[in-house]
Amino acid sequence: EFTHEDVVRHKLVQRIVEAYKQHAEETGLERTR
Repeated sequence: EFTHEDVVRHKLVQRIVEAYKQHAEETGLERTR
């Protein structure tokens, strides 16, 4: 069952994952420099 709460949670998780990926890339670039 796919409820409104699931949609909101999915969007939140997606945003967190994107932010984490961006942060990982930035720290990764800093480390290789």
